[in-house]
Amino acid sequence: MANAGIIELSAADIVELKASFAFDSLRAIDRRMLENIGRMNSSTYRKKLLRIMNAAHLTPNEKTIVVALSVQVRSKRRICDSLRVFSDVTVYPWYTRVNAFFNGSCVDYTNQETPLLTSVAHISNALPSIAAICWAIMAEDADATTDKMVENLWFAQLRVNTALLNASKTWEKHFWENVVTRSRNPNQTGFAQFGQTFQEDFWKTKAADRYQLLDKNLDEVPPAAATGYTPAEVTAWIAHIRS
Repeated sequence: MANAGIIELSAADIVELKASFAFDSLRAIDRRMLENIGRMNSSTYRKKLLRIMNAAHLTPNEKTIVVALSVQVRSKRRICDSLRVFSDVTVYPWYTRVNAFFNGSCVDYTNQETPLLTSVAHISNALPSIAAICWAIMAEDADATTDKMVENLWFAQLRVNTALLNASKTWEKHFWENVVTRSRNPNQTGFAQFGQTFQEDFWKTKAADRYQLLDKNLDEVPPAAATGYTPAEVTAWIAHIRS
């Protein structure tokens, strides 16, 4: 006899479930199709990006160039147009596969993504610690400052202190409301939602990330305090990366 205090499936319940559910369609779905349903964050984007990079057989240097170009320009079209200047493979041996990656494995917008395609806009946000190093290496001398580093959409994901987070928020609000004035995205509804207005909830989700700064050997550079990197620590880190 069943215990009155325990809720469990009876024989009749199981018969009903058998008549009500089947798993053939679910088993037929490629698991990669499910990875971005309602739970994409920087960690899942990173895993997806690395999977796509590995499928393209990119070397570590080629992966770095992909991130660097995505830090420099958040547009597939503009990156592909600009890559032509690197087409001499005797000087830039990474060109062929990097060019193929951007042309064949990237799109510009989130709504164009598939399990085999990643949007350029998500590349730097998927790897903010690597994006930071790329930025520090590429920045012009006059721009290699903490104030300028703040002016990146991946900066708020770093383990910085409240003062730097507030500076990031101020800059990003200005960026979305005054700098981004139009989009080539045919999905204008999506652009109106995420492009023309600063989305505080979206920013808070991003700012909740606490990615570490890494040194030139990709070892962690911990902040002195649990509250996060100070402007002085970020300035010293930039100098270290550029040295």
